Amino acid sequence: MEAFLAGFRAPPRASAVPTARSPPPSPFFLGTRRRKPSSSASVVCMAEPHLISKLDSTERAWKEMSIRLGDPDIVSDPSEYQKLAQSVSDLGEVVTAYREFKECERQIEETKALQKENGDDPDMAEMITSELESLSDQLAELEERLTVLLLPSDPLNSRNILLEVRAGTGGDEAGIWAGDLVGRCKSSMI
Repeated sequence: MEAFLAGFRAPPRASAVPTARSPPPSPFFLGTRRRKPSSSASVVCMAEPHLISKLDSTERAWKEMSIRLGDPDIVSDPSEYQKLAQSVSDLGEVVTAYREFKECERQIEETKALQKENGDDPDMAEMITSELESLSDQLAELEERLTVLLLPSDPLNSRNILLEVRAGTGGDEAGIWAGDLVGRCKSSMI
């Protein structure tokens, strides 16, 4: 009977704490794994190579489109010019954030090289450690920003809407409710 009931019992719950056998979590887009600052503070950038190559190609496409904006054939066609200018504008924020990201990585590498050169001086080591901490925080913020910017945008975000709110049955209370709703919509749009 005990063996029969064992088939109906719930399996033992898995531990919430990862074990040594569980695989490490993989980053979805970009993520920084930071170690606790030590004398050899380091930042490990977990940016996946295919995302970096995508950002590089996005930067190249942005440069090409920016150059095409000056082409007389494009300027003479208003609809084509508007589409191209909108594309350049949409990619501009991503490219700016990516350039800041690359600059921050470059500064981290330079700071690490400086740390290797001047590892004996305790005052310099303290300054370098604090600089690495601030740069790693900045890098993490830029990675989060790039993660959000890489998400596809809704094509309807740039369109306007017309919202009509009417008071239904209910007399004065319905009118008050409709007025409150319109007020909230106006305050959130401004």
